[in-house]
Amino acid sequence: MKKMSCVFFLLLACALISEAAADPLPSWNSGPAKQAILDFVAKVTDPDSKGFVPASERLAVFDNDGTLWPENPMPFQLSFALDELKRRLPDEPAWKDDPMVQAALAGDLPTLLADHYKGLFHIIDLTGSGMTTEEFADRVRAWFANAKHPRFDRPYDQLAYQPMLEVLEFLRANGFRARLRHPARASHWLKHPHRL
Repeated sequence: MKKMSCVFFLLLACALISEAAADPLPSWNSGPAKQAILDFVAKVTDPDSKGFVPASERLAVFDNDGTLWPENPMPFQLSFALDELKRRLPDEPAWKDDPMVQAALAGDLPTLLADHYKGLFHIIDLTGSGMTTEEFADRVRAWFANAKHPRFDRPYDQLAYQPMLEVLEFLRANGFRARLRHPARASHWLKHPHRL
């Protein structure tokens, strides 16, 4: 009887492992969203399907708007801009008299967000201009390597949502190139999807 129980549990474990391995989106609940993803990928990867897309043309683009990692209490790009503002302030004495810099340093988000985000864009412009594209990319990489999310106290690349990681992996496993998009100097922020 004991041997039979062990065999039963071993078979059950194998069945569960096999089912998990067969499901490319295991953290997703069964439902229309998950099924739509599975159906879409099946359609575009099946050479006999009318919707077939050659692997060389498969591109999935994701908007970085909180679907990949948390953006509260603020988007990580804003965290970078504020950290960069503080880092560069000693070398930029004229900034100290700027009302938007003062608002940023005081954490006055309503002032920064007023008038269609005018103050916020001003801070992003201050901290992201006056350098080459590569210099900006170097600063982002240096910040990204050490920055921690203010709420979770963890590096940003450890905060990606598991369901989205599964979608990215599923698409890549089916011949898609996956790209992440964000309007603010996107090419620098999004050179890190390999860390996701």
